[in-house]
Amino acid sequence: MLFTLFFAGLHCAAYASAPAGPSLLPSSATRIERVIVRAEHAHVWDVQRSVLINEAVSAGDRLVARFSMRSADPRGRPARLEMVFEGRAPRYEKAVARHYAAGPRWRTFQVAFRALRDYAPGEAGLKLRFGFGPQELETAELSLVNAGPGRVEDIPSTPLDYQGRKFDAPWRREALRRIGRLRTAELQVRAVDSRGRPIPAAKIRVRMLRSAFHFGAVVRDGLLLKRRAPYRRILEDSFNSAVIENSLKWPFWNGKRRERALEELRWLNERGLRVRGHCLVWPGWSHLPAELAALDNARLAEAVISHVTEEVSTLKGLVAEWDVVNEPIDNRDLFERLGADADAAWFSAARAADPGARLAVNDFGQLGDGGGHLAHKRAFEAYVDRLLRLRAPLDRIGLQAHFDERLPAPERLLADLDRLSRWGMPLEITELEISIADERLQSDYLRDVLLAAYSHPAVSGVTLWALWDGGGDRSSALYRRDWTPKPSARAWNDLVRKAWRTDSVVEADAHGQARVQGHLGLYEISEEGGAALRMELPVSGAVVTLKRRR
Repeated sequence: MLFTLFFAGLHCAAYASAPAGPSLLPSSATRIERVIVRAEHAHVWDVQRSVLINEAVSAGDRLVARFSMRSADPRGRPARLEMVFEGRAPRYEKAVARHYAAGPRWRTFQVAFRALRDYAPGEAGLKLRFGFGPQELETAELSLVNAGPGRVEDIPSTPLDYQGRKFDAPWRREALRRIGRLRTAELQVRAVDSRGRPIPAAKIRVRMLRSAFHFGAVVRDGLLLKRRAPYRRILEDSFNSAVIENSLKWPFWNGKRRERALEELRWLNERGLRVRGHCLVWPGWSHLPAELAALDNARLAEAVISHVTEEVSTLKGLVAEWDVVNEPIDNRDLFERLGADADAAWFSAARAADPGARLAVNDFGQLGDGGGHLAHKRAFEAYVDRLLRLRAPLDRIGLQAHFDERLPAPERLLADLDRLSRWGMPLEITELEISIADERLQSDYLRDVLLAAYSHPAVSGVTLWALWDGGGDRSSALYRRDWTPKPSARAWNDLVRKAWRTDSVVEADAHGQARVQGHLGLYEISEEGGAALRMELPVSGAVVTLKRRR
């Protein structure tokens, strides 16, 4: 047996009473439950306790869930669980879903949320999910109260948090050491006059123009061409890479957006922003041109190859990297018609159309979440293994990173990056967004994801999936609708534009020599007398000479 549940008629330490209102769970939910998970599971819900509501709930009612937990692991490891309120099959809509962790001391958690719709007795339930790998824990005093109509904000909830957030967390110290070793190098500069003699005390400026790491942003369709000055300025100042949100996807590329996309791509390239192409084939019918479904298999296979060839060749020189296939684990319609190995030909067609473009597969569910996505992770690894066996020209792995209130610890992200680096090709975090209301927590988590990614030797870039909240519905955006920066914008700029963008003025010694430890990338090096040059700083370091013209 892979897990064991024990029950006892005991109560944990007392805590403040829950808000007034009818209880929605049976009294038996309050007893202590001991959970021992003995193995990895494919899904976090493979080990769970589910308690159905015993009273009707109306849409909009405020529901308040509470429980206590502690780790019972003999080695003192923290325990984890996911708490979910959701409807029954087939909809499984979730009104709340959060991850919680606790050490050996009892901790009480409370969250207030709103019912998404009317629920009859037994039609929804509160679930505690434990399938995050081997662990031992206890839970108790599980309750769910209906507090009726009103403001959810008036009922206190346990603040969201994540493991590893503390400033002195060990993973952070180790990441900073790796950054110094992996992402910086020594630049030696020698200043000489027009006759080659050293210039003592020369003032030398070492200024990074573009990082070797890809700091990217999604470009929402049409915004560049509307000449929104703040949007353009922020793209140029804070990013060196970009991806257009929709216009390069097959249905849009075949439609009216082609000319607009071409203009946007030219604008980005003229300003030195590297462009990722998203995406050539998203192999589910809902993401493909409608007319494809009526084709026979031979004509369908030909249509896919023709599309890949046409779009990649049209955009040759404008797109540095393509998501050839997007979300292939959950989108299987083309594979069911054309065979499981059809995608190898799509990669080959893309390579032939533009040999200089890097080719990637892009998928979600690969970073964090423990056993929550274990089956998906294994399927993705098998997918990449198969492509490589078929000798498909795969160059990079694209990792979506759409986080909600269930924030995995940075250490778990690093462990997944280690796992995915086994193929020896660059990893790119392609769709990073943190969709939570707590702006300070959002800022801290963005900082830590960036820190983890920049410190990992296999990661080549991070792309944000929400830059500006122009529609008022993108909680993950860096900038609000009025362009005021959120704390997450400051976190991004503090790292990308300040800490990791070298800009130093140094004085040469008596021999005209100066040394700077700089972050890897393209540099402009200049001296007060007018000498200047541009060069790439590689991880091996560089030695350059600045020569005055007169």
